Amino acid sequence: MRTLLDRIRTPLAGVAVLGALAFGASAALAEARPCPLTSIGSCGNLAKCQDACIVRGGDPAGASCTNGCCFCPGIV
Repeated sequence: MRTLLDRIRTPLAGVAVLGALAFGASAALAEARPCPLTSIGSCGNLAKCQDACIVRGGDPAGASCTNGCCFCPGIV
């Protein structure tokens, strides 16, 4: 009887370890947020960023598209 319990316990422990490793790997490979929370989103160029800034009620003259992220002054 003891041998039967050992035979069942070992594979179950292995499955638990593999599950934990799979969860850790998926969390490590998850996509990071491309733009910081201080931006209003991503942008391809300054004109698109200025348009997005206008839509949100910010100052388009101070808008900037930096590293693909749109920053707009006056937006809280």
